[in-house]
Amino acid sequence: MRECESKINDLFQEFDSLTVPTAAFITFESDDSQSFTDLVQEDPNAGENMRLLGQPFIFKDCSEPTDIIWENRHFTESDYLWRQLYAFIIIAIMIFGSFVVIYVISAWSQDLASVFPAVDCGGIKGAYGDDL
Repeated sequence: MRECESKINDLFQEFDSLTVPTAAFITFESDDSQSFTDLVQEDPNAGENMRLLGQPFIFKDCSEPTDIIWENRHFTESDYLWRQLYAFIIIAIMIFGSFVVIYVISAWSQDLASVFPAVDCGGIKGAYGDDL
Protein backbone atom coordinates (compact mmCIF):
# COMPACT_ATOMS: atom_id res chain seq x y z
CA MET A 1 0.00 0.00 0.00
CA ARG A 2 2.83 2.41 0.87
CA GLU A 3 4.51 1.70 -2.46
CA CYS A 4 1.32 2.48 -4.42
CA GLU A 5 0.77 5.60 -2.37
CA SER A 6 4.29 6.85 -3.14
CA LYS A 7 3.68 6.28 -6.88
CA ILE A 8 0.46 8.28 -6.64
CA ASN A 9 2.23 11.08 -4.78
CA ASP A 10 4.95 11.14 -7.46
CA LEU A 11 2.23 11.58 -10.10
CA PHE A 12 0.78 14.52 -8.19
CA GLN A 13 4.15 16.26 -8.35
CA GLU A 14 3.63 16.41 -12.12
CA PHE A 15 -0.09 17.19 -11.79
CA ASP A 16 0.01 20.31 -13.97
CA SER A 17 1.60 18.43 -16.86
CA LEU A 18 -0.95 15.61 -16.53
CA THR A 19 -3.97 17.90 -16.59
CA VAL A 20 -3.28 19.92 -19.73
CA PRO A 21 -6.47 20.54 -21.70
CA THR A 22 -6.34 19.03 -25.16
CA ALA A 23 -9.51 20.37 -26.77
CA ALA A 24 -12.06 23.14 -26.37
CA PHE A 25 -15.41 23.94 -27.91
CA ILE A 26 -15.50 27.56 -29.00
CA THR A 27 -18.69 29.39 -29.92
CA PHE A 28 -18.30 32.47 -32.09
CA GLU A 29 -20.84 35.26 -32.02
CA SER A 30 -20.26 36.29 -35.62
CA ASP A 31 -19.08 34.78 -38.87
CA ASP A 32 -16.15 37.23 -38.92
CA SER A 33 -14.62 35.58 -35.88
CA GLN A 34 -15.08 32.17 -37.39
CA SER A 35 -13.35 33.31 -40.59
CA PHE A 36 -10.23 33.94 -38.46
CA THR A 37 -10.06 30.20 -37.82
CA ASP A 38 -10.19 29.61 -41.58
CA LEU A 39 -7.15 31.90 -42.01
CA VAL A 40 -5.23 29.99 -39.35
CA GLN A 41 -6.10 26.66 -40.97
CA GLU A 42 -5.07 27.84 -44.44
CA ASP A 43 -1.78 29.44 -43.38
CA PRO A 44 0.53 26.78 -41.92
CA ASN A 45 2.86 29.41 -40.41
CA ALA A 46 0.06 31.18 -38.57
CA GLY A 47 -0.65 28.12 -36.44
CA GLU A 48 3.03 27.72 -35.57
CA ASN A 49 3.39 31.33 -34.45
CA MET A 50 0.33 31.28 -32.24
CA ARG A 51 0.58 28.75 -29.45
CA LEU A 52 -1.38 27.99 -26.32
CA LEU A 53 0.30 25.93 -23.59
CA GLY A 54 3.07 25.11 -26.04
CA GLN A 55 0.71 23.60 -28.62
CA PRO A 56 -0.24 25.11 -32.00
CA PHE A 57 -3.84 26.05 -32.69
CA ILE A 58 -5.79 23.49 -34.70
CA PHE A 59 -9.38 24.36 -35.56
CA LYS A 60 -11.97 21.82 -36.67
CA ASP A 61 -15.63 22.45 -37.35
CA CYS A 62 -17.91 20.42 -35.14
CA SER A 63 -21.43 19.38 -35.97
CA GLU A 64 -24.30 21.74 -35.38
CA PRO A 65 -25.80 21.56 -31.89
CA THR A 66 -29.15 20.55 -33.36
CA ASP A 67 -27.54 17.42 -34.88
CA ILE A 68 -26.84 15.96 -31.44
CA ILE A 69 -29.34 15.33 -28.67
CA TRP A 70 -27.00 16.31 -25.85
CA GLU A 71 -29.28 15.02 -23.09
CA ASN A 72 -29.01 11.46 -24.46
CA ARG A 73 -25.24 11.27 -24.92
CA HIS A 74 -24.75 9.20 -21.77
CA PHE A 75 -26.96 6.32 -23.00
CA THR A 76 -25.21 3.35 -24.60
CA GLU A 77 -26.45 0.94 -27.26
CA SER A 78 -27.29 -1.63 -24.57
CA ASP A 79 -29.33 0.99 -22.68
CA TYR A 80 -31.42 1.55 -25.80
CA LEU A 81 -31.77 -2.21 -26.30
CA TRP A 82 -33.00 -2.70 -22.72
CA ARG A 83 -35.45 0.20 -23.09
CA GLN A 84 -36.85 -1.33 -26.27
CA LEU A 85 -37.12 -4.71 -24.55
CA TYR A 86 -39.01 -3.18 -21.60
CA ALA A 87 -41.33 -1.36 -24.00
CA PHE A 88 -41.95 -4.59 -25.94
CA ILE A 89 -42.76 -6.47 -22.73
CA ILE A 90 -45.16 -3.77 -21.56
CA ILE A 91 -46.88 -3.66 -24.96
CA ALA A 92 -47.16 -7.47 -25.00
CA ILE A 93 -48.72 -7.45 -21.52
CA MET A 94 -51.19 -4.76 -22.57
CA ILE A 95 -52.15 -6.65 -25.75
CA PHE A 96 -52.59 -9.88 -23.77
CA GLY A 97 -54.68 -7.98 -21.19
CA SER A 98 -56.92 -6.55 -23.89
CA PHE A 99 -57.30 -10.06 -25.35
CA VAL A 100 -58.40 -11.38 -21.94
CA VAL A 101 -60.87 -8.52 -21.45
CA ILE A 102 -62.38 -9.00 -24.91
CA TYR A 103 -62.62 -12.78 -24.37
CA VAL A 104 -64.30 -12.38 -20.97
CA ILE A 105 -66.81 -9.85 -22.33
CA SER A 106 -67.63 -11.99 -25.37
CA ALA A 107 -68.04 -15.12 -23.18
CA TRP A 108 -70.30 -13.17 -20.83
CA SER A 109 -72.41 -11.87 -23.71
CA GLN A 110 -72.68 -15.42 -25.10
CA ASP A 111 -73.90 -16.63 -21.70
CA LEU A 112 -76.51 -13.85 -21.66
CA ALA A 113 -77.68 -14.86 -25.13
CA SER A 114 -78.08 -18.50 -24.05
CA VAL A 115 -80.48 -17.59 -21.17
CA PHE A 116 -83.15 -16.74 -23.70
CA PRO A 117 -82.40 -19.06 -26.61
CA ALA A 118 -83.96 -18.55 -30.00
CA VAL A 119 -87.31 -20.31 -30.29
CA ASP A 120 -88.64 -21.99 -33.39
CA CYS A 121 -92.20 -20.63 -33.41
CA GLY A 122 -93.12 -22.75 -36.39
CA GLY A 123 -92.46 -25.95 -34.43
CA ILE A 124 -94.58 -24.80 -31.48
CA LYS A 125 -97.42 -23.80 -33.80
CA GLY A 126 -97.27 -27.21 -35.49
CA ALA A 127 -97.27 -29.07 -32.16
CA TYR A 128 -100.04 -27.12 -30.41
CA GLY A 129 -102.01 -25.76 -33.31
CA ASP A 130 -103.38 -22.31 -34.05
CA ASP A 131 -105.20 -21.86 -30.74
CA LEU A 132 -102.30 -20.33 -28.89
